[in-house]
Amino acid sequence: MRIFRPILTALSLLLLVLVTFFWVRSYLRYEGILHFGDSAPLVATAVGEGETLDGNVRGRSTGFISYKGRVTYVSIANPLLGEEWEAWSEPVNAPPSTGAKRLVVEAARHGLGGGASKTQTALEGQGVSLPLRLPYRYFTIPYWLLAMVLVILPYRWVDRRRVIARRSREGRCLRCGRELVGGSCPKCGGAAATA
Repeated sequence: MRIFRPILTALSLLLLVLVTFFWVRSYLRYEGILHFGDSAPLVATAVGEGETLDGNVRGRSTGFISYKGRVTYVSIANPLLGEEWEAWSEPVNAPPSTGAKRLVVEAARHGLGGGASKTQTALEGQGVSLPLRLPYRYFTIPYWLLAMVLVILPYRWVDRRRVIARRSREGRCLRCGRELVGGSCPKCGGAAATA
């Protein structure tokens, strides 16, 4: 068990650095990666001139989006045939371009939480411009919350080292902090720290 704690702490620290990098970058760039594939039919609604029409959509785009301080997992109906994988990085203030990246920007605007909804923007791409409301599921988490979770293990490691250093300076047991009697701890049997 003792060998896993430093490994988990190092992994947590590495992930914390990555999360912090993407957190800062999310205020500058709208980024994402989506996988397109077939799925069970999902009901999309076409809206036009006061009328609506429901129809089935078999395509689905699934992936992650980084946008303005949060990361979102999204799965959205996508009738546009596209590349199997789609990745992008655009300025955060530029309007989203066409295709799936335009569709998923609505899911990225939610705060902490998840659920299901339908898009409100028109679908554009591959010569198509339709006012479709496409169903999607999402789960969004702010980067600051991820950072707070990931900082726990590195903080505990640093705090533990600080406590051990203080006990060593004071000549106390490194394990429990009790005063040593005759070079060993009367409570836990720990020995004095050697130079």
